[in-house]
Amino acid sequence: MRAIISSLFISACYYLAIGMMALTSYAACAAPDSQSLEEHKNTHSHAITHVPALSDEDILSYAAMIRRVSDKGADDAALSLAKRGTELVPESVLLRIILAKLYIDARQCRRAVPHLTYAHDIMNRQSERFANSRHRQVIDRLRKLCASTIQNVAFMSMKGQRSSSLLDRLGGDIVPIDKGSLFDRYCQALGSLCAHHGHADLKQGDRGGTSIWLHVGTMSRIRSYDVWTPTLRTHIFHKLNSKPHYGLRGAKIQLDMKRRVGDKKRFDASLSAQSAIAQQGAERPKQAHEAWRMGLTLRHFMTQKTNIGTGIAHMRIQQNMRHSKRFETRLEIATKVTNYLQAEASVIWTRTLRKSGALSSLGRDVHCGVSLDLTPWIFTGSSIRQTKTEFARPLAYLREAHQVSRREFATNIGVHLTKDKTSLIDLHFVRTKSVSHYSPDHFTNDAVIIYFQHIF
Repeated sequence: MRAIISSLFISACYYLAIGMMALTSYAACAAPDSQSLEEHKNTHSHAITHVPALSDEDILSYAAMIRRVSDKGADDAALSLAKRGTELVPESVLLRIILAKLYIDARQCRRAVPHLTYAHDIMNRQSERFANSRHRQVIDRLRKLCASTIQNVAFMSMKGQRSSSLLDRLGGDIVPIDKGSLFDRYCQALGSLCAHHGHADLKQGDRGGTSIWLHVGTMSRIRSYDVWTPTLRTHIFHKLNSKPHYGLRGAKIQLDMKRRVGDKKRFDASLSAQSAIAQQGAERPKQAHEAWRMGLTLRHFMTQKTNIGTGIAHMRIQQNMRHSKRFETRLEIATKVTNYLQAEASVIWTRTLRKSGALSSLGRDVHCGVSLDLTPWIFTGSSIRQTKTEFARPLAYLREAHQVSRREFATNIGVHLTKDKTSLIDLHFVRTKSVSHYSPDHFTNDAVIIYFQHIF
């Protein structure tokens, strides 16, 4: 009901303003009966220049209405009203500032700067007043928002999790051996030398425990407009486990580039390199993992709050002596429903080509999620994720190539610890259900995750 009332209020304000403008323009364009047709056309084409001057109170009322429309989340309507206002009253410093701020909120500094410059020139031609002094401060602040700057940020995060398995696969240790599989055929050829009894025991033992992720990193961004905006990120991570011979440590560096193309499109490019060392058990050797990734995404902004992205990515992975390539195609949409509610959805299609005996696969990853700010301090969210992987050929235990289908439900609630939102604690509840004929990939797992982050 509140959403309906807000929508009706926005529509009423918008059409009321349009009606006021239409009446004002009509009054300015109305020609006497004795006026010729040609003179009437000229008068109509220059109607805006003949609008009677509005009083300061009228401009303040009109500016307040624009702010109310923007506060209700109708940024497009507020931008249209602000544009119309500067056309009717081009010498209004206040309306120029409001229009520039709306452009900045829409990440269109290229359009905002001319209005800030024009408003500054208007004040230079006027006598010094208290309002002018206050407007100069606002203009200087908005200009700084559009200026090219270098931002350096350091952050630290920690995540603790209790799990039934410290391995990637949470399923059982007993793997059924299919009749006609590669392993079964070998055993039949060996006769009494091979007796598998219809199953194989991976003997992974008790592998449950507690994991703590430590993550530190830096981010350096050159914020500029009309050119590529680069961001360099560095990450160092370490996974500590409650049991020995289980762990992970590594580092990652990533370069992101963004560039606006017109008012509706933006290119996002990324290049990253990662190196890690992992161990999963006392009897297993350490695994060296290296990955390089390149990606390009084109985003189309249908409105100021809704955008659709399509992208491709290529990844090369080396794990010990095994090499693989992964190709990704992505489609995603994100929207800001209100000032407090955001929603997003994405689907990724993958194709992984592996060498040295590893299995190639095709995959699909579908994700939907919403986030909500309950108060300025408390936030919450929920998401669902469905993945499906189809392998190109069977494992030695299986007669046919298997599939892995996983569904993950997650919900979280968190709180900002500081007013500037540089520190937060987030509590996640995650349920994962994996279905597969290969028993290590067949399981159901519930996890509680505590996440802490601080930005320096």
